[in-house]
Amino acid sequence: MQPELDGRVHTNDFKYLYCYYEFKKDFPDTVIRPNSLADKLSNSFFHFSIKIKNRPKFNDKYIIESRDKYSILGLLNENVISLFEDSSEIIIEIRDKKCLIMSLRSINYEDSNKMIKIVEELMY
Repeated sequence: MQPELDGRVHTNDFKYLYCYYEFKKDFPDTVIRPNSLADKLSNSFFHFSIKIKNRPKFNDKYIIESRDKYSILGLLNENVISLFEDSSEIIIEIRDKKCLIMSLRSINYEDSNKMIKIVEELMY
């Protein structure tokens, strides 16, 4: 870490990867995040998350919470679902056409490409 550059503290490396995008089409406010043990336990009693039919791998790895269940399920195509299934620790938050995708793992090339592909798939 360099203590100062133009009066600002900074580092020479980044630990996590973020991607921000503003959609032209409407998306309901939605969060897709990794499914933790606590989520699995509470969801077994309260059933708060949205499940995707015939996608047990996705449902086991991720939680979908959305204001509009049917709209978000219609917008998540097979390619997006497959990208999530093949990834770990990716979070996507959508609010007012603004999308933030984050990887909870240290930056790596594979996760970067998957995050870009997810945004590209959701754009169209």
